[in-house]
Amino acid sequence: MDQIEDVCADLQTVKGENAIVVKLRDGFKEPRISLTNSDEISLKEWHTSLRTAHKVSSELLQRMGRKAIKIYGVNHDPMLSEVDRPASVSKYMNRASSVDSTV
Repeated sequence: MDQIEDVCADLQTVKGENAIVVKLRDGFKEPRISLTNSDEISLKEWHTSLRTAHKVSSELLQRMGRKAIKIYGVNHDPMLSEVDRPASVSKYMNRASSVDSTV
């Protein structure tokens, strides 16, 4: 789902058939994919499912990005040495394990 840029809002006609047009992000040989089905009801169900799944997936990825920034900070890079790492990130990465932890 992270490779999909958009699922067109309406069914479009491709080669005389109704189709779901999925626009892909840059970096692919083909910029879009057309999905067709001779059964109109199934095609509409696919369309609704794809649009919903893409919307939910996009929202989830956005929330994950915000959480990562809260946890690691904007300048977090795991390859940085302790000297180069911002103090706020080092503080959270070097926290002592909890009392309940057996590790």
